[in-house]
Amino acid sequence: MTAATLITITPDALAAVLERLDRIEQALTARPPDWISIEDYAARMGCSRRTVLRRIETGELQVMGAGHKRMVRAPKNIDD
Repeated sequence: MTAATLITITPDALAAVLERLDRIEQALTARPPDWISIEDYAARMGCSRRTVLRRIETGELQVMGAGHKRMVRAPKNIDD
């Protein structure tokens, strides 16, 4: 068993560490990206892949990419 080592840290250094931890936490809990796969969109919206493709064809959904690499713009409230 190893003995614990104590270190000293200045208040400014502690504040900097806490600020960095806050930024890391914000990044980890950030909203999903604006563009998601068709399959992810269907799963999150509770509909079929075919329904998503129909909505793309009618212009209801924005899409980027081509073939199997197509992505759909996720609505702001997709995880609510």
